[in-house]
Amino acid sequence: MNPAGLSLLTYPTLPRCEYPKQWIKRIAKLGFAAARLDAEALRQLSQGGHPAVTRSAIAGCRALGLPYNLNPGRPSDLYPWVLVLSSVFALKQAIRWRTEGRIEHLWAGPNLVVLPTEAGGILAHPLIDRVVVPSRWVAEQYVQLMPALQGRVLVWPAGVSVDQPSIASASDQPREPGMLRVLHYNKLSATPSESRWLWLYEQVRGSLAARHWPQSELVYGCHQHRDYYRRLHQSDVMIYWTDAGESQGMALLEAWAMNVPTLVVVNARASILGIDMVVSSAPYLSSACGHFFRSAQELMALLDAMASASVRTGFEPRQWVKHNMTDRLSMQRLVGLFVRSESCDSLMPG
Repeated sequence: MNPAGLSLLTYPTLPRCEYPKQWIKRIAKLGFAAARLDAEALRQLSQGGHPAVTRSAIAGCRALGLPYNLNPGRPSDLYPWVLVLSSVFALKQAIRWRTEGRIEHLWAGPNLVVLPTEAGGILAHPLIDRVVVPSRWVAEQYVQLMPALQGRVLVWPAGVSVDQPSIASASDQPREPGMLRVLHYNKLSATPSESRWLWLYEQVRGSLAARHWPQSELVYGCHQHRDYYRRLHQSDVMIYWTDAGESQGMALLEAWAMNVPTLVVVNARASILGIDMVVSSAPYLSSACGHFFRSAQELMALLDAMASASVRTGFEPRQWVKHNMTDRLSMQRLVGLFVRSESCDSLMPG
């Protein structure tokens, strides 16, 4: 059974007076963005949820020709299939709709909670048909922390746009032989006592400076999206620094879509809200998109190899994205999961 359409929720909509504090906060944020004349922030706030995930879901529906709406304003506008991308308040509202018979299928995720035990364990509510997470390690941890989710967790990664020109065609700065332009994407904790990799990060920056290789830095949460694409245009490789796991790694996918390979520091375990768990710092990293590294020696060896044109041509991150993770393919995968879920009593993560 193919879906007749999809309603996406990122904040509570009907009735608006039910969650007045949420609406006041939302209006205030929109007002601040308008005062700054920040068109990017206005667009993201108006759509709600994780900007990259919401954007991909909308673009994927359009690419497939799947009828959809975002935060519908009237009960009559609801499609039978509802996916609550974010907002626990929106999920509570959707559960009520399911109770009232307004919708037939209720899916929740992937940007609702960090751990399934949060928000009173709402993800285990019997009227939620499927819980959506962005990668397999997240699915496994969810089931381990909340066994009631066994058979109800689905892995669905959001897609990424390939409309941006690749670095190969966009960059007007020729690369000198034996040199790379390096972009550091910094998601590390600010202090050595909290970050296990900060000392290595400083060591690597010093080594690159000694070689006189151009390098720049973007600190997570301190830049606008257009700045990120501009830096990617000016870089040959991105080094991804993080202390924790990545549920999907949207910034990595966006780099690959620009044909920029990535070198990612390895995190096999991390503490998330005080719970030690098995994680991945790049769940979708493949040999076409880059490598993991664990030490300065390993990283510098990878960079030296990449500075050789004969080795660097082995990376094809943009082609990998086109064949695996576009907006269209992402939504196609979600629809496929819906069709399978209607023909199976349960689905294992994967």
